[in-house]
Amino acid sequence: MAVCKLFDERPVWPRQSLYERLLDDGVHVSTSQFKSLLFKAGYYFSTGPFGKFWIKKEYDPRKDPESRICKYQ
Repeated sequence: MAVCKLFDERPVWPRQSLYERLLDDGVHVSTSQFKSLLFKAGYYFSTGPFGKFWIKKEYDPRKDPESRICKYQ
């Protein structure tokens, strides 16, 4: 639920920022648990302008003009 709330707040996240934000919110998970949570709540772009970012499921940053802001790419 904590990861889903973060994706509701912002649909595009770098992995480390998500993990640090969870720790700041008081959610402590192991690396394997974190990886599992990420795959349940989102998907990973490995190439392109959104390479190495985690994206909220059912959200396509290529179709949303607002996702092209510099802090995501």
